[in-house]
Amino acid sequence: MVDLKKDVWAIADTLRGVYARNKAGDVILPMTILRRLECVMAPHRAQVAAIIAQQPNETLRVRMIKSFTGGVKFYNTTKHTLTSVYDSGDDMADNLLEYVRGFSQDIDVFANFHLPQHIERMRKGGILATIVRQFRDLDLSPEAVPNSKMGELFEHLIYMDFESSNAESGDHYTPRDAINLLVDLLFAEDDNALSGEAIRSIYDPTVGTGGMLSVAEEHLHRMNQDAELLLYGQELRSESYAMCRSDMLAKGQNPQNITLGNTLTNDLFPDDRFNYILSNPPYGVDWKSIAEDVEKEHKRGFSGRFGAGLPPTSDGALLFVQHAIAKMNPADSPDGGARAGIVLNGSPLFSGGAGSGSSNIRGWLLENDLIEAIVALPNDMFYNTGIPTYLWIFDNNKRPERQGKVQLIDATALGAKMRKSLGSKRVEIDDAARERVLQQYADMESSETSKIFDNLDFAFWQITVERPLRLNFETTPERVALVAEHKTLGNIDGLIEALNSFSGNQYLNREDFLNDLGKHLGSRGIRLTSAQRKALWQTLGERDENADICRVQSGKNKGEPEPDTSLRDTEIVPFGWGGHSKTHDAKDATIQAYFTVEVKPHAEDEAWLDYAKTKVGYEISFTRHFYKYVPPRSLAEIDADLDESLQEILGLLREVEVQERCQAVIDHAFQGLPDTRIQLRRFIRFLTSGSRGWGDYYADEGDVFVRIGNLPRQSLQLGGEIQRVDLPPHVREGQRTRLRENDLLFSITADIGSVAVVGPAWVGAYVSQHVALCRLDLSRLDPRFVGYFMLGTEGQDQLLQGAVGGTKVQLALDDIRGLRIPVPPLDEQRRIAAYLDGETAKSDTLIAKTQRHIGLAKERRSALITAAVTGQIEIPKEA
Repeated sequence: MVDLKKDVWAIADTLRGVYARNKAGDVILPMTILRRLECVMAPHRAQVAAIIAQQPNETLRVRMIKSFTGGVKFYNTTKHTLTSVYDSGDDMADNLLEYVRGFSQDIDVFANFHLPQHIERMRKGGILATIVRQFRDLDLSPEAVPNSKMGELFEHLIYMDFESSNAESGDHYTPRDAINLLVDLLFAEDDNALSGEAIRSIYDPTVGTGGMLSVAEEHLHRMNQDAELLLYGQELRSESYAMCRSDMLAKGQNPQNITLGNTLTNDLFPDDRFNYILSNPPYGVDWKSIAEDVEKEHKRGFSGRFGAGLPPTSDGALLFVQHAIAKMNPADSPDGGARAGIVLNGSPLFSGGAGSGSSNIRGWLLENDLIEAIVALPNDMFYNTGIPTYLWIFDNNKRPERQGKVQLIDATALGAKMRKSLGSKRVEIDDAARERVLQQYADMESSETSKIFDNLDFAFWQITVERPLRLNFETTPERVALVAEHKTLGNIDGLIEALNSFSGNQYLNREDFLNDLGKHLGSRGIRLTSAQRKALWQTLGERDENADICRVQSGKNKGEPEPDTSLRDTEIVPFGWGGHSKTHDAKDATIQAYFTVEVKPHAEDEAWLDYAKTKVGYEISFTRHFYKYVPPRSLAEIDADLDESLQEILGLLREVEVQERCQAVIDHAFQGLPDTRIQLRRFIRFLTSGSRGWGDYYADEGDVFVRIGNLPRQSLQLGGEIQRVDLPPHVREGQRTRLRENDLLFSITADIGSVAVVGPAWVGAYVSQHVALCRLDLSRLDPRFVGYFMLGTEGQDQLLQGAVGGTKVQLALDDIRGLRIPVPPLDEQRRIAAYLDGETAKSDTLIAKTQRHIGLAKERRSALITAAVTGQIEIPKEA
């Protein structure tokens, strides 16, 4: 077989000067196709020419040629070959154009590559003869390069083309190892295809260059040489379409089954259904530009393709999934339904909250028992993207043992490192790894890397918990100033003067305050609308847990507690919680039981459920289901390691052990507590993060500004370099992000796991947008106790599991609210925190000593280098 780099892509060197390096594929790809078609035609050129001369009808010509050649469905009406074109001297460009345009109507690939324009460009650049000669000398005959190897050649050329042109990550091409695994899984359940003269159809709605279809065809023929696989595909990119269509022609497939167009807006196989569907749709591709067409299709409901819902316009992956399901043979068809295999990134597993389009689509797939298995692949499997990827296997006619079940397989650790990377592709699924995945799939048993779930194990209810609004009211100068700044209230004549003259007493009852204030304003001739009245009490009110409950003032709910939107909380209640039935019918009983056990005992105020806001959601979390807890080592074992490491001068290993010992001490302190864990949201009074743009206000003098670097990793004490900010008068950050003593801080965008408790020296400092400020109910929780728990193994695991990927790892404020902690009596919390204060202080001392050793070692290293290069020490000659 030709050397892919040496004999083909090396032709790019000839193109230099006429084509930029990233445009070499514009010539190499179509010329490779031309040479391949020529080699396929070569044994039959004389006989085919006779058929062309004899039969003028296009349809009959193709039929006769196919019959004579044993499957070739194309021809060329000229007598040209690349050899004759090269020998034609000054007529070379004209003859090459005539040759390209002489192919039968099915060969439209060269127009999509704009080859005629490139021929003229190469002629003007003086390189056409060399290019023709180089391709003439390539042996791309089926005997030298079988169809499977030709597919590998195409794959390599595509990779080189996209690598050199820096293609978008969404325009990735599927490597053969991923396709092999997907195809194996797809055919795994089709026993009928393994025997007899089976005929199967397979469709790829994002066909690209046809790599998936080629591997599927080869695989089926290996299983059963008598089987026939009809290949269909649709592609958006004209160059990819051209390559796929030419590949189908070279293999004797019907080129009409490969179409050019946007699958989401124009299904070019509207009446066709298929036995198999394979697809690797683009990741995270925006569909705003085609939203009108997609939404029109959605409005057709399930008579169209997108009846289950619409994902966000930023990612159309779940549109391709719905399209694939719509193209499956019905379960009651003579062929017995259909199977689909789709390569997706992580977003379709969990993006979108309860009630969102993405969640509803997942729910539709699960409720209709369409998902059979999902395999998590190793990272760095694809050429142009290193993000996590998953193989989804769908079946609309599952075997009895798989009905109502979903199998998750974790193959992330099975990637074999490649000897040489290809772009972002650094690992591959080798034969051994593929066999292991297939065996786990076939066994359908639970293990560390394979889990079996009921469909509704992934379903949950999102409930809304309300707490009453409690406000105190005063007309202090500070609050009246807020009224004056209000865009509406500040323009009411006489209002500010009237408020300044009103009683300075504090009101704990809203109705009493409004009655007295109304009389006072009325006496001054000030009349407020209902909207102005509401804006006024909202501006003058401040939350106060000792105030009376504010109640609805009118309407059907008059007299009922008014919810405090800032305290509104959502809870996730899994189907089947507490042993209840895992069905929609168990909704009310399950939610009420959850509220009674998990919410009500921890609500200091009256709390209630807003049933109208309850939503059903669906999420598939590989992280949660395959998480492995690693217990900390014992203190005695770690102390033994510490004693040994203290003997080493550099102390490099000891620092790691000291940090581990610190965490072990923390874990040990919590081991005696009950296993019950309560969400932190029950005790949060205030939770926020800083605003952006602080860098504009950095100064040598001013207020202290807390950054992530000030949060320690193994201690609760803030430290590190102090940055100050000087805010101009127009910046109103106010008290929102200014620290109070005992505030709990979390890093949320970098160095996830760092936690600190604010001491007296840091009171009044501001926090950055990278730090979450959590103010707890000090009558129920000791912040140091919570902080130490989060520094322990269990707490760190929660923080790291809450971190979500993307361009950077980060935590949402709702992840902080959802942290689950033990809550012993307050005195016990304080006792544990005091004990850990002492123990961690010891570790801090050891770390300080280790850092001194490291400093001395660095100093000695620097001095040694200086002495050696300045001749202060004698260097042995044998050195």
